[in-house]
Amino acid sequence: MARQVIVDTPLARAARSSSTARRSRAPMLAAFLLAGLLAGEALPAVAADAAAGAAPAGATLVTLSEQARRQLPRDRLVGELAVEASNADARRLQDEINRRMAAALARAKEVPAVTATTTGYNVYQSHPEKAPARWQGQAGLRLESMDRAALMTLIGALQAQGLTVTGLSAQVSPAAAQAVEDALTTEALHRIAQRSQSVAAALDMNVSGYRTLHIGNVAPPPSPIRPLMRAMTQAAPAAPVIEAGEATVTVSVTAEVELTPRR
Repeated sequence: MARQVIVDTPLARAARSSSTARRSRAPMLAAFLLAGLLAGEALPAVAADAAAGAAPAGATLVTLSEQARRQLPRDRLVGELAVEASNADARRLQDEINRRMAAALARAKEVPAVTATTTGYNVYQSHPEKAPARWQGQAGLRLESMDRAALMTLIGALQAQGLTVTGLSAQVSPAAAQAVEDALTTEALHRIAQRSQSVAAALDMNVSGYRTLHIGNVAPPPSPIRPLMRAMTQAAPAAPVIEAGEATVTVSVTAEVELTPRR
């Protein structure tokens, strides 16, 4: 009768453990391969193509782009104003700019619905012909609000203090744009899927999958209001009037579609 000799060393134990692990994984691997064969006999070739990053034999790659759009009200208003001054003395010039900007910020903080931020400060010396050199200066103020009436009233008050309106725009707020982003993305993807099927049918092929898919974020365009800007800077200070209107927000989707011949 043959005797079984068991060598109990760390190396022998590791070898036995590895052999047991291979035996335990064998049924799982067999089941995976069986599932692959049931799914289709060409599984190894497809897997090889995917690993190599190449399309299957006879496949055609088509790049398609679609957009989904929606009209949204411009619910966010932005006003750009400036304190401008001129003086022969640089220190007096800056004192005046600082004082007037401080007064403008104090007035803006009285309106809770408006967010005020300073945007820049510039001082330089000009040298006009046949005239003494003078210092010119400008400091910027940006006002943002979802409350149209409050912002327009504040801008009129700051105009009365001597500030100049340098820009005015109505925009779709990020929150409003993001609220429709998922719906627009789904709509654009549906268009990609429908167009893919249409192209495949025209070529007597099948859509086998999507190789790449690029989805853009919702893009609301800003809307500068130039005619109103000119009227405000040329007319006497008063509360401005604005009609913000609507803007088109867009989501773009680009897909690389894989088409295969019909069998």
